Amino acid sequence: MAVNNVISLAINYINTMQINNPNASYSQLQTFLVTGKTGIILVFYLILLIILLTKTKIHVETSHMPLPKSGIMAVMVIMTVVSVLLTIAIAVRGIQIIDYAQVVNIAKYFLQYPLLYNLIQYIPLVLLIHGLATLYLISEFDGD
Repeated sequence: MAVNNVISLAINYINTMQINNPNASYSQLQTFLVTGKTGIILVFYLILLIILLTKTKIHVETSHMPLPKSGIMAVMVIMTVVSVLLTIAIAVRGIQIIDYAQVVNIAKYFLQYPLLYNLIQYIPLVLLIHGLATLYLISEFDGD
C-alpha cells in the first residue's frame, strides 16, 4: 500500500513540476508511472518477497500440534499461497480490499465465475481466519 501511495505522490509531484515549469515535459515519466503502477508495485513486492524468503530466520515448531506433520505442512502451504495472493491483492488494490463495499464492487467483475465471485466476497472472512490461524501456528499453545 505504501508503494501505491508513493507512486501517487510522485505523479502529483510531477503534475506540480509541470505547472511550475511549463517548458519542461514530464509526460513520459508521468505516463510510465500511471500505466505501470501495478507492475511497479508487483515487482517491488516480488523483490521484497525474495529478500524475506532468502534472508529471514523464521522457525515454526509443530511438535505441539495435535495434527500429523503432513497435515500441518498441507495447511501451512495453503496458508502461504493465500497469504501471497492476499498480499498481492492488497498491494494492487490498497485498502479497497479490506472495505467490504469495495470488495463487493470488485466481485461484480467476476459474476460469470461463481466460485471466484464467492471467494472474493469472503475476503474479509479469509483475512480474519488466516490471521487467527497464523497466530495459532506461531504461538506455543500446549492445551493449557
